Amino acid sequence: MGFNIAIDGPAGAGKSTIARRAAKELGFVYVDTGAMYRAMGLHILRNQIPREDEQAVAKACQDVKVSIAYESGEQQVYLNGENVSGEIRREEVGNVTSVISAYPKVREKLLHLQRNLAEKEDVIMDGRDIGTCVLPHAPLKLYLTASVRTRANRRYQELTLKGMDCDLEAICEDIAARDQRDMNRAVSPLRQAEDAVLLESSELGIEEVTSLVVGYAKERMRKGQEYMEVRTAKSAGFCPGVKRAVDLVYEQAEGSQKPVYTYGPIIHNEEVVKDLEQKGVRVVDTKEQLADCRGGTVIIRSHGVSREVYDMLKENSVEYVDATCPF
Repeated sequence: MGFNIAIDGPAGAGKSTIARRAAKELGFVYVDTGAMYRAMGLHILRNQIPREDEQAVAKACQDVKVSIAYESGEQQVYLNGENVSGEIRREEVGNVTSVISAYPKVREKLLHLQRNLAEKEDVIMDGRDIGTCVLPHAPLKLYLTASVRTRANRRYQELTLKGMDCDLEAICEDIAARDQRDMNRAVSPLRQAEDAVLLESSELGIEEVTSLVVGYAKERMRKGQEYMEVRTAKSAGFCPGVKRAVDLVYEQAEGSQKPVYTYGPIIHNEEVVKDLEQKGVRVVDTKEQLADCRGGTVIIRSHGVSREVYDMLKENSVEYVDATCPF
């Protein structure tokens, strides 16, 4: 499992910006869960589905595929194969997302992808419930926040720089309302995890907050290495089913005068497969090759095969040894 950093906090706290910069400095994968939810919100908006109609939104989830790709080191969000990374940042998309992200079916749709990424990679993931729900066992959890007025000012400046017309007071009201929805929703409400580090950034710049996040991460990783304990298992080796299959192949290779084949590698271990090859055991991978094994013995590996394969072996008079795992 990778080293995971969970960053939670209210809308407009700068989580995505900070997480992205810290990930680059640490060499981690950045996962913007908010962008994934926004892609769902964009789908609801485009299809004119009422955001308050939970059943209709849940049904729409069945037709949505959200995926993440990295191009030139930058995260790209795809909605049903379309790159929507730019479009999901619109204010109206955010408003829809704030409502539908509380629905269980929406959260269920995205949770699996998020956890899969965290299992395979060192990741920084930000959102509303990362430390409390998505990655509850993350070694480092942070809760990044700022005052409503500070967050509204930041959003106002961001939108103004993009040439978009906006009203500061309207943004302020929207952020306050979104906070209330996020903190009081029935499913996975926004809250600080008990073991999360609180980062109040109202008086801090982006570089200062990023430096703090990177510092906490390096400290936790160092401590993790210092206190890591390695224990030797009481036993090691092949599981009983695989051991039985491998033993059967060796018995056939040493005691049979006929050619010996295995339908697929008998085990996913190159050294064992090579050793068997030196003893004359050949691997066949297709049904067509199986049909050509007359005069020899085919060994069915521990995974087993379909009834169709058994029938084909009998029809072609191919002798076989069934090493399917008895368990």
